[in-house]
Amino acid sequence: MNQLVDRVGHLEASAITIGEEVSEMKLVTDDVRRWKLRHRWLGVTGIAARALAISQAEAIRRIIFGITG
Repeated sequence: MNQLVDRVGHLEASAITIGEEVSEMKLVTDDVRRWKLRHRWLGVTGIAARALAISQAEAIRRIIFGITG
């Protein structure tokens, strides 16, 4: 019976330790998800800015070509 009590006590201690570690890991996982979301938005913004710059450059080129013939 004493062995059973000892084993259950060890299991409870292990379960508590694992629970604490998992809660710490969740914080890191949430941070990584936020970083990935920010990087995704930065990529989308970069693509949009590049498209806008290309269209402006094309418009300027057409204006200059129209003026100079």
